Amino acid sequence: SPREVAQTLHQLGVTPGADVGVIGYGFDAFWARLARVCIVAEMFGWEAQPFWRGDAALQAGVIEAFRRSGARAIVAERVRETAVPAGWQQVNQSNYFIYLMDE
Repeated sequence: SPREVAQTLHQLGVTPGADVGVIGYGFDAFWARLARVCIVAEMFGWEAQPFWRGDAALQAGVIEAFRRSGARAIVAERVRETAVPAGWQQVNQSNYFIYLMDE
């Protein structure tokens, strides 16, 4: 749920006011409002399939683009992929995943 995503972001150290990226649709990302974070970069869900199925170099490049935007974390919404790359944390048993940027 959006509330669980917001709580998990805070538990991971993403504080209110922090910049985050989203893989999904940022306009209806209620979790961002609850967490009081600012979406600074977005990859629409329909654009994400090559990312989820791509090799490690492609995935690292996408994550680096989010990092350059200033995002402290990436929240992926409605993830359907069964093989989520290393480093992504599932929010409870939901279809939300969070990637926390290294400091």
